[in-house]
Parts: sequence; C-alpha cells; structure tokens
Amino acid sequence: MAHMPALSSKFIFTTSLLVMAMVCASGAPVPKRANSALNEATSQDSASSIKWQSCANPNFSGWFEDYVQNVNTLQCATIRIALNKSNSAVAKANSSTAQTSTSPNLAEPATVIELALSKLPATGNRIGSVISISGGPGQSGLDVTAMDSDAYHRLSKHFDIIGFAPRGVYPSTPNIKCDLTHRTLHPTDPKAFAEGCWNHTPHDLLNQLGADYSVKDIDVIRQALGESQINVIGYSYGTKIAALYAEHYPDRLRAGVLDGVVNLNEDEVTMQLNQEASVQQTFERFVQQCRREPHCFFADSTTIPQAEAKIAHLFGYLDSHEVLDDDGERITPLHLSWTLYGFMAWPDRWPILNEVLWQLEAKDFSALKMMIDEDKGSIDFATFTAIDCAERAPNASKRANYLQDSIRINAQSTWDNHRPPKASELLDTCYYWPVAGSDTPHIPKLAASAPTLLLVAQTNDAATPYANALAMQHYLNAVLLTREGDGHTLVLADDSRCVDNKVVDYLIDPQSFKKLAGLPPQDKRALICRD
Repeated sequence: MAHMPALSSKFIFTTSLLVMAMVCASGAPVPKRANSALNEATSQDSASSIKWQSCANPNFSGWFEDYVQNVNTLQCATIRIALNKSNSAVAKANSSTAQTSTSPNLAEPATVIELALSKLPATGNRIGSVISISGGPGQSGLDVTAMDSDAYHRLSKHFDIIGFAPRGVYPSTPNIKCDLTHRTLHPTDPKAFAEGCWNHTPHDLLNQLGADYSVKDIDVIRQALGESQINVIGYSYGTKIAALYAEHYPDRLRAGVLDGVVNLNEDEVTMQLNQEASVQQTFERFVQQCRREPHCFFADSTTIPQAEAKIAHLFGYLDSHEVLDDDGERITPLHLSWTLYGFMAWPDRWPILNEVLWQLEAKDFSALKMMIDEDKGSIDFATFTAIDCAERAPNASKRANYLQDSIRINAQSTWDNHRPPKASELLDTCYYWPVAGSDTPHIPKLAASAPTLLLVAQTNDAATPYANALAMQHYLNAVLLTREGDGHTLVLADDSRCVDNKVVDYLIDPQSFKKLAGLPPQDKRALICRD
C-alpha cells in the first residue's frame, strides 16, 4: 500500500448526501450540528488583537465545504505570520533524483502567511479558549460548528472553540500548489508532482512546514487571542503538534487532549510498518464481521487468503482495464486501495464497504467514482504531500535504502497486494523531494510545570495503533482514556458519550485528572469506555 495519511476524523471522507443516506440506512449514527445563534456578548476577549467577523461575510466565501451547516454561528479572521527568511533554504526541484544543495535566496522577499482562523464563541461562563488541531497532515480545521450533543454544548458553554487552517492549507495563504490542472488523489508521476510543488509554491513556505512550525503558529494564535494559557485538542497527526507544544511551551498550556496518538519516538519506517500491520488486522476484522452478516461479499471464502484473492480480482481488473473517474482520469489500484482504506477505518462504514465491493464485482463503478470524487474534494494531496515530505523526505543515506524499506512496509499488509509492486509505485513523492525532512524522532520529556495530558485511544485503531498511546502515556506520564473497538479519532463526534463527557470534564478541570496519570489500562482505576 502507498503511504497513507493518518486520517483526521471520520468526516474527512464521503460527505455527499447519497453516502450519508447509505450510512443512515445501515443504522450508523450521523452526528448533527446544533443551530445556535452567534453570541456576540462573549465573542471578544478584551486582550485579543484579532478582528473577528461573522463567517457568513462574503470575505470568507469558500472557506468551508458546502456541507458545513450553520456557518453563521462562527466568527472568522486572519492573522499574519512572517516566515523566517534567514532560516529559509530555497531549493529548486529539478529532473534529477538526487537532492539539491540549498542556500537562502536573500534577493527574494520573505513570504508572509495569512493564517485563517474560526471561532465558536462561548455561550456562558467562559473559562478560556480551546484550539482544535486537525490531522492529515494538511487538513483544514476551520469547521468547529457546534455538534448537537450534550458534551459539545457543555464545552462550548465554557470555552471559545478555535479552528484554523495550518500554514500552507487553503484558505490560509499562500497555500501549497503542486498540480494546477488536476485534482489529485494519488499522483501517477510522483517525480513530476514533487517538481510541481516547488514550481508553484513559495520555497520559503515549503522549507518551513511541519509540526515544529505548527507549534510556533499555535503560540502565535495564543498570543493573538490574548490568552496566558491555552487548551488544545489534537486529532491524529494533530496529536504530534499538541505533544510538541506541551514539550516546548509547558507554562502556556492549561490542558491538552490527544486523540488518535502519534508516537514521537518512532522513525518513519517503524511508523509505517506498524501502521500497515494495523491496517491488515483491521481488514481481517472487517472480513470476520462481514461473514456474520447476510449478503457478505466474502461469504464464499473461509480463510483470509481466500478473501484477499477476491479483493485481488478487483485490483487486477483496474490494472488491465481503463476505468475513468469523474474527472476523466484513470482509476488505478492505488486509488482503490486509498479509498477502501478510508472506509475500513470505521466499523460503521463496513456495511457500505461490503455493498461497494459487490458493485465493483459487477463492474459497477458508480459508487467508487463518487467516493473518489468526494476524496478529491476533501483531501488536498498537495498539502498532505508537502507537509509529509517536509518531515520525512529521506537524506542521502536513507535514500539508498528507500526502495528496500518500501518493499518491507508493503509486505506488512497483504490485503491489497494483488501482485508484486513495481519500483515506480514504491518510490513516492517524498523520494523525489529535493530537501531532506526535518523530523527527529525522540522521547518527549515534559517539564514539571506542564499540565497532565489526556490521551484518547481505540484498541483497534488502524491509522494510529493503540501501542502508540501506551508508549506516549509512559513518556508523558499522561492519563490514558481507552475505548475498546475499531475506529480512528472520535472526541466530540458524538460517537461515545462516555469519551466525550470525560474529555469535557477534563478540559473544565484538568487538575482533577492528575491522580489518574500513568495508570495502565489494566488498572481498575483506569479510564475505559465501551459504548
């Protein structure tokens, strides 16, 4: 499988009315947004330097997806952040596979970022602000409209909820651009895609991407809000940013929730090996659950290899036949793998996935085309790639082992290995990225002044395995809230009242959770949710 995003929340994929209707028909819950009025009385902190306006203002047209409701309940604004020119290495992508040497180009003016922000103002006795940090990497986190749940109402009573689009992510400007003519879900020419990023995006922005820079942006937002301390909720990749913020700015963090935990001490290869193994386990659970249901696609198979053979037949058809998506571009096995992976992550989508597999066997590609269209609209592959590569692009020594590492990673999950992969399929965009990634795996250490963090993890998480949370709990001496079952990220999505209520309890009074720090999940005092 090609390197996949960590995913951020279950709303990243398939938001069209048709798919939502299918979810409803399957009996899975569809969270609803509350229709509350904008509370101007509590929307402006006197110390804030941000000039908030209603997000319904035409100035913010295009900031939100069409399916987002009640945008008028939010306030929007931008803040300016100047990039550090002296630390910016300007690289020029070229046709060679070797990484270029880099040096600052002081003749070019430094890029100034306009960071897009949103706010759902507190409706009652305000405690402070909670910044929601999206995942991906590369997702916009602007949609913080109120969920129609008791927990979200309780949270928004006491906190302004702040969303933002990370640097490089639309509608923050400038945003990353790699292919000006196509919506890309997975590039067929990774080398050309990498070159396109460097041809169409300011170089100083591309050289100042990643979690370390997002941590600094979070603190700029905190200062602009006029808050001496901030609260954060990080989802998936966003947990990396939240943990680093706690490490670098312990006195400025009041409380931090990490949902779908990334292990800061894993190198890129180890992370992908573990993720692929977890995805394979999720596929096997999906097959086992499917066989318990009527009309299962795998009903005529009794083993996992037999089930994989049925999937391989679908991949093989796309290998040998030209099937075009709604943009007129060929659907490849990689596109199918990417899309099916997004559905496997959450068990309430397994009935839909089963129906899609039946359709594909009947050579009906309408649902797959719709899913790909939705993914292209929801996933900005350019921003995902640029941020991902800014952190993990190999240096010269790692490049020598890149292909062999990719072969090992690919072998960890067999469900989509319908044939031996080609080298061109394993050498992704980051292989051709002209600047080595800046990420340095390490054991995070928190100062005594840092708050006790709350980690939220699901035992069968395909994207961020449960072992990540166990390791990070040990490193951070954090509280671990375990939810038994499949899924990736769920905080405040109204998927588990148990989880949501405990998270809001923690944010209101983080000190009361200190006694639970470091408790292993088998301890009878540990936090476990089973709903």
